[in-house]
Amino acid sequence: MEQPGDYYSKNRSELLDLMPPLEGTAVLDVGCGEGGLGRLLKEKGCSRIYGIEPVTDAARIAETAYDRIFNCDVESAMESLPEDLFDIIVCADVLEHLKDPWEILERLKKNLKRNGAVVASIPNIRNGRVIGRLLRGEFGYDKEGILDKTHLRFFTFNGIIRLFGDCGYKVVQIVPVYYKEAETQIPLWMQNDVPAKLEDLARILTGSELKLRDDELLDFFTFQFLLRAVPVRQ
Repeated sequence: MEQPGDYYSKNRSELLDLMPPLEGTAVLDVGCGEGGLGRLLKEKGCSRIYGIEPVTDAARIAETAYDRIFNCDVESAMESLPEDLFDIIVCADVLEHLKDPWEILERLKKNLKRNGAVVASIPNIRNGRVIGRLLRGEFGYDKEGILDKTHLRFFTFNGIIRLFGDCGYKVVQIVPVYYKEAETQIPLWMQNDVPAKLEDLARILTGSELKLRDDELLDFFTFQFLLRAVPVRQ
């Protein structure tokens, strides 16, 4: 399926703040594209980086920077991945594309070192622009973004926490990436009693009560969550 020109070349530098010091670390980059993130991680001191990328043209470019590339989907790569090797497993805009992200997260635990972590980015379906489209009777897919036509799964903040919890992880850090307009619009929402109106609408549409916390309002302007999660060891 054709994607926008920079779809496979982004370096995902916004994920760096969720990672520990990278000197000497081993990283698995799931859905690595052309390897932009891997090149950045090598510059930061990462000593070994493996990538998984099903698109052949992108995988060939990534091969120039990564220590090993699996040119296949993540499901096919699982049996070949070394156990107890990686300090970080990156799933940047990956989990929403999978048929069964629960199974993949569960299986990836064995590939992490004891103190390893999963770093991920996941789109937010509780976004106000998506909700607005639904209220207008529209639900169409786009070339990229929250409603990327290749997305199979959709998550909210609570859904992300539940996804990782169900798979035996604890989310230790989660950061919203939001539209700049949130900084001016949220104060206006508060002044015009928009939260109460949203609560009324939710009650009318669902028949159940909704009580919006002030910090939840940012969800409606958030298009993506960045997170770090660690396995819960028994």
